[in-house]
Amino acid sequence: MKLEETMSRLPESLRGRLISHPLIADRLSAERPLEKALDRVWARKWTANATPAARDMLKWLLRRFGARPFAEAEAESLAFTEMEGLWTGAELRVALLRLRLDGILFAARKRWGDRLLYLPSDLVGLWHSVLYADELVPLEHEDEERLTAVPSHGRSPLSIRLLKTWAGIRHRGFPLTAKGVPHKANVARLAAAMETASDELRPLAGSAAEEGAMPPAPLALAIELGIELGILGRGPRSVEAFSGEGLGWLDGTTEDLDSVLHSMIVNRYAPLEPGLHFAALSLSGLEPRQWYREKDLLHAFGLSNRNSREAGWDEWIRLAAGFGWLEQGHIGGERTLRWRIDPAISLSMHPPASRMTEREPVYLQSDLELIVPPGVPFRVLWQLEEVCERIALDTVSTYRLTRNSCERARRLGYTLERIVDVLERATQEPIPGMVRGALEDWHRGSPSSAADSVAIADRDTGGEPELFHWLPRPDPLRDYELDGSFPHQGELFPGLPSVPAAWLAQSRSYHVSTRKDMVERALAWRTSLRIGTEEDEIAFIPERMERRGESWTVVGRARAGNADSPAKAEIVELPMDRINEIKLELPSPY
Repeated sequence: MKLEETMSRLPESLRGRLISHPLIADRLSAERPLEKALDRVWARKWTANATPAARDMLKWLLRRFGARPFAEAEAESLAFTEMEGLWTGAELRVALLRLRLDGILFAARKRWGDRLLYLPSDLVGLWHSVLYADELVPLEHEDEERLTAVPSHGRSPLSIRLLKTWAGIRHRGFPLTAKGVPHKANVARLAAAMETASDELRPLAGSAAEEGAMPPAPLALAIELGIELGILGRGPRSVEAFSGEGLGWLDGTTEDLDSVLHSMIVNRYAPLEPGLHFAALSLSGLEPRQWYREKDLLHAFGLSNRNSREAGWDEWIRLAAGFGWLEQGHIGGERTLRWRIDPAISLSMHPPASRMTEREPVYLQSDLELIVPPGVPFRVLWQLEEVCERIALDTVSTYRLTRNSCERARRLGYTLERIVDVLERATQEPIPGMVRGALEDWHRGSPSSAADSVAIADRDTGGEPELFHWLPRPDPLRDYELDGSFPHQGELFPGLPSVPAAWLAQSRSYHVSTRKDMVERALAWRTSLRIGTEEDEIAFIPERMERRGESWTVVGRARAGNADSPAKAEIVELPMDRINEIKLELPSPY
């Protein structure tokens, strides 16, 4: 669930609590309502003021769950195990509550009681960029000289594959059955243009990537991206391609479009798999066209002690490389990575103004062949697809004007003057007289029907295209209502009212049976003890008690460091009779 929907469903009690929150209240105004106040400035302030346990918990949640809802007990248990005892279960439980009180996590409950917590999906990237803000250092030049790049097998970037696929729909249409399923006869040709096997998209498409799915996952992805970009639309019985008039992203290059596509896939599809999403967000912070050591990246994002495959890391690298965006290499036995595009995540579909610089013109030769240099706007390629025959799409592309291409352009609503205008804009000069003569001859010999022109005009000037999805976009919170209630301390620590206040006040010496009761209480609450032995005083996280002969021994972790910055604890065994003084330690959520 995104932040806007969360705010629209917020219980009034929770809204009031958030509005009065010290880090939020001073950011509210008529121009900045609550949902706008939860921005990067707020996130940075929270990070600077948060408890270390809450910060660590949020970083772990980004890696483990991302935008996926989760159960509190599951998160507490997994976090304790995967953080290797860095924080107690009680500290992690309180950290989850603190994240709710601060407006970072939200709770949703079914009517029969099941409750899940979640981070609004459109804030996952924001928190990742704030919490993982350490500068990543690329390879030095001398290291690059020792690097061997892995061949990319010559596949086109995703932008070029989409150009071919969308142009195929523009030229021939894409009819659907009454049930909204494409005709198989049209699928194979368009799917082939994507140069992608369905199985490659399994991390993004799930069951839609199974063999026999209709349409195949690569084609489904091409159509969904085209619809969201506005170049395609859903008609009553077909998917249709438009001329692209008024679409600002067409003024960028194919590389610009690949950057937009990267953001769309990271924001819309990757969140289905938390590990994949985390990897995508992590790698999006790298500088383009710079090599990085993979082991440095894994360490920076807290993945060095985990199986990177389980975290979705390798899956995202394969996807990004398969889309033609990411290059791999190696120095000795170490993998290295380099972006071919700008991977910065953006919600905009418009290319940055700084990239829209002067370009080299398209060259129109006397044999009616057009040479298209790199860096031309995608709009030029799209229009050439409409009025020319494609010969090759590559770093340098080639097209040719033919009688058939002009007849097709007329069916798409092109007049002679409009074709001339497209060519002159592409070449940045008037077309030669012989080219104009050929165009005039072809137009005289092949009149277009008025019906075709009207149909195209209606199609291009219609309302918003209907959005629809062939690839899965589950809504796990569909049947949930937002929960504005918060547990009191007695609910966080069951039985607290019956515990003697002295157990929580200061370290004292107790009878061995009382020490045992206090250890059992700490085990039940998953909290720590302050224990004084003959040698020193330690913070101790009990894990179990064992009967050994006539006495008891408690096994657990002796926490190093201080409470705000603990180090990983070592396993120790303490016989009960060695404990001189003892105290229960409880973190406070309020």
